[in-house]
Amino acid sequence: MTDHQFTLYMTSQWFMVIATLLLGAIAIWGDWIKAKLIGPRLVVDILNPMGEATQFSDGVASRHYHLIVRNKIKSSPAHNVRVLMTGLSRPTADGRYGNSTLSGGVQFVWQFKDSVPQFPVIGSPLICDLGNIRQDGPFTLATMFRPIYLDTTINSNQRAKVTVQAVSDECVSPPLNVEISWDGKWEEDTGRMAEHVVIKVV
Repeated sequence: MTDHQFTLYMTSQWFMVIATLLLGAIAIWGDWIKAKLIGPRLVVDILNPMGEATQFSDGVASRHYHLIVRNKIKSSPAHNVRVLMTGLSRPTADGRYGNSTLSGGVQFVWQFKDSVPQFPVIGSPLICDLGNIRQDGPFTLATMFRPIYLDTTINSNQRAKVTVQAVSDECVSPPLNVEISWDGKWEEDTGRMAEHVVIKVV
């Protein structure tokens, strides 16, 4: 066997070894590799900081605010998606926000929850409720339940920072920090009301 033939032989053997290892890795970690390379990418954002004017069933005027969940890789659906509040903090005496991490995420309600599964599959964007404010009441976060240790209302002349993440079987979105401020005044006009209830990313 010449040196050239030996080199070709060894190269082919190494190629076979590497190919075998790659096939084994794909068999074991294929789903993980797919999720990392071409899996879904969820992001959460505020849908409309001015909110949507409506009223409750008892006739009291209200305004509802929403989040939108997008999947940047539409061809790779995200399964069992839920939008969680992972942090809620209020300003301390010096105006700065303290530690906001919760012991466990609290799920927000999907818009039109009666017609949307609790854990939907997301390829196209989907909207969930952030909260609402009644003309005669505080701003209330739209969580599925309220832990006894957690105040999910924002009263007149208060503000709070809410940390939100979308979670699926395949991925978790980057956290979104939303500040909600209300000065206690109510306006029917959308533009003027946006001066009294301010919702923004911080």
